[in-house]
Amino acid sequence: MIGSLLVIVICVVLILIALVGSLLPFIPGPPLGFLALLFYAYTTGFHVVTGKVLLFFAILTVLTLVLDFFGPALGASRTKASPGGMTGAVLGAFFGFFVAGPYGVIFGPLVGGFIGEYVSAYDSTRALQTAWGSFVGYMLSTIIRFAVALAMAVYFLFALLR
Repeated sequence: MIGSLLVIVICVVLILIALVGSLLPFIPGPPLGFLALLFYAYTTGFHVVTGKVLLFFAILTVLTLVLDFFGPALGASRTKASPGGMTGAVLGAFFGFFVAGPYGVIFGPLVGGFIGEYVSAYDSTRALQTAWGSFVGYMLSTIIRFAVALAMAVYFLFALLR
């Protein structure tokens, strides 16, 4: 009884951190939500949370991680950014994390998209549009990340109620 209660508490804490982390750039939200589901599945013998469900959420988790890096470039591409602008947005997202930590994840694509587009086109207006597009792409990837974490939380809640 105490063991299963401890498992539930650990999973609830991980799910709550996942929900918050999906909105903050420095906490890996969906991976923590997936970890909670995996831990709960393991401790319940995969009877409540099945392997198929884990595979589904694992795919979604990987997609959110990929979207974190390429979302800004996809957003920049919607503003008709040049390849240099899209490359700058991706590199800005990647290097921004290492240079400025969580703030670099937000501002790196903006700066990278602006620099990449400006170097390619020498047009500050177009570069600003690219930077804005990369920011919108980042925000959309955040919304998707939150939706995936929320889906994991809802599934976990239903799994508990079984």
